[in-house]
Amino acid sequence: MNLEQLGQIYEGWKNLVFKNKQVEDIALPRLEICAKCPIRTEGRCDSAKGGCGCNVEAKARCIECKCPKKKW
Repeated sequence: MNLEQLGQIYEGWKNLVFKNKQVEDIALPRLEICAKCPIRTEGRCDSAKGGCGCNVEAKARCIECKCPKKKW
């Protein structure tokens, strides 16, 4: 894991804890996509199914992050 990835993880969790409208306007549509995704397992993007392993609630709130399956 590099510093950029650590920064993205921090950003996602920070935005999950301290919610604001601008981030939520981006995160909520992403979460709707994730909710229907077959690689989502128990709130995670399942790495065993080709996902990144991240908590989707936090990752969706990382503005610079991308879906590993290019869905958002």
